[in-house]
Amino acid sequence: MTDHTVMIKGATHYEDKEEKGSFFHSEIAHGEFSRTLVLPADVDVDHARPTFRNGLLEVIVPKQEKIKRKITINEYHLALNGLIRINVRHFCLR
Repeated sequence: MTDHTVMIKGATHYEDKEEKGSFFHSEIAHGEFSRTLVLPADVDVDHARPTFRNGLLEVIVPKQEKIKRKITINEYHLALNGLIRINVRHFCLR
């Protein structure tokens, strides 16, 4: 597993032999495979949990927690009497 990709590699091997009197049958199959999956940008690859059970591979990759950003906006108003009034507003972005 790298930044936002998962590569799964494996190999298969199958062999079957059958003998009946003067008849002999042999079948062999083998090969390698690989798959690369691109993950969404908002996943946490450092906390991925792979499990392999009963011939099934399951990879759980949680989403990253949203980072809340706080933005402060200052408004300055000059009054007629020369005094400055300041309004401060806070916003949280998700």
